[in-house]
Amino acid sequence: MVLSKYLDLIAPNVREQMRDNKVIFIWRDEDVLDTWFSSALWPFSTLGWPDATIEMKRFYPTSVLVTGFDIIFFWVARMMMMGLWFLDDVPFRDVVIHNRVLDEQGAKMSKTKGNVVDPLTLVDEFGADALRFTLALAAGQNRDMRIGPTRVESGRNFATKLWNTARFCEMNGCATVPGFDPASVTEVVNKWMCRRNRRCDFRCHEMH
Repeated sequence: MVLSKYLDLIAPNVREQMRDNKVIFIWRDEDVLDTWFSSALWPFSTLGWPDATIEMKRFYPTSVLVTGFDIIFFWVARMMMMGLWFLDDVPFRDVVIHNRVLDEQGAKMSKTKGNVVDPLTLVDEFGADALRFTLALAAGQNRDMRIGPTRVESGRNFATKLWNTARFCEMNGCATVPGFDPASVTEVVNKWMCRRNRRCDFRCHEMH
């Protein structure tokens, strides 16, 4: 017996036969794995498993997996379990969890939805520096990145301000002086700029 609410999931020709009260035998294919469980075989099935190949000896286990936090249970945990079950060893020792890249409305990018953002298109429209700045600005631990034309345009505008500032300095004779000692400045505004530059430099090195 097949409940009526599942009829839409059955092939049209089978539905017609069922409506005619004909006996239809339906069974599950015995040779198909669940999507995530088949993906769980990826660390070693791509290396020639179940054969003891040269690739298996060289590349399994690997060292690091880089992935998003939303599939830790669906994929990462299953890869660990499959590795332990079939090969008595985990496929990797470390997992680097990164942010998800979403569209501007906070939805996952999907070809079906048509909301996939092509970085090459953004580069052609706004420039590579604008995209780099937008990604750097949006990156952060424990938060998703919302990327789209509007946000990259803001990054482009900020990069333009930096460019105009540099051009203004150049037009007014600002140049690097060999052997310059920041501690030698006397004007208050120059001391302030040197201090801010030093703080920025320190924080950048601290983050990396």
